[in-house]
Amino acid sequence: MTTLISLTTSNETWIQATWDDYLQATNNPDYDKSKLYYYQGQLSIQTSPLGNDHASDHSIINYGINLGSYKFFKLNFFQD
Repeated sequence: MTTLISLTTSNETWIQATWDDYLQATNNPDYDKSKLYYYQGQLSIQTSPLGNDHASDHSIINYGINLGSYKFFKLNFFQD
């Protein structure tokens, strides 16, 4: 049985592996949020590219867009 020490592969990479390697990877807590595939003696572990850093970047961009929109659209909610 091959030991899966670390996989630094992209989401499109398949590696030679046994069924036992696949079962070992499915029981590994490091891969809890990953999708694992096994097909004809090959294993693919796909991880999501999104995370907290992406969410933080997204929030900063949205905040900037909102600030910019106030400059172009003068919204007077509190005036009669």
